[in-house]
Amino acid sequence: MDQKGTAFHEDLQQLELLGVLGVEGQVLADNCLKPGAPFFVWRAATSLVLNTTIWAMPEFASEEIEDWMVVCRYTARPDGLPPECPPHVHRLLSQLVWETDNMRTGAERGALHVDDWVAFSQYVLRCFARLGVEARPWTGLPEPPGGHPWDMPLDNARLAERYEAALQHEGGEEEEEEAP
Repeated sequence: MDQKGTAFHEDLQQLELLGVLGVEGQVLADNCLKPGAPFFVWRAATSLVLNTTIWAMPEFASEEIEDWMVVCRYTARPDGLPPECPPHVHRLLSQLVWETDNMRTGAERGALHVDDWVAFSQYVLRCFARLGVEARPWTGLPEPPGGHPWDMPLDNARLAERYEAALQHEGGEEEEEEAP
């Protein structure tokens, strides 16, 4: 799931009601801390039918910003009903939804700096910590003997290296083609 994060929980409920997610079904949601998916994160962390791991990792192309990727596996058939949300939790999550949507709008207008996102993601992280929801640090995939295959997903630094190498290679080919 990777769209407007403040709607992830509604999307998940709809999938459950349609019966398309059963035992061993999996859900992966990105951008759950930045810009945020407050009700989804809480639901994933508190559901009795989900085995959930929340991974803390750097935001793509902005490594100074923490983001969360939520991985859920169904351990029982979902009934499509969200877990009970205590009133104080609902108020906090509703406030986070409002703030998340405002941050997203500010970003779309170009009104935010990377420091705004760093501060906001840390603020949301602290709000979730008050609810007992925390992420595990992502340490990356273990390096297999002989290294990863060339087509394996890369971290930001290696991706940037390959991109720069490809640009240099393309530039070199163009010069060779233009030479008589």
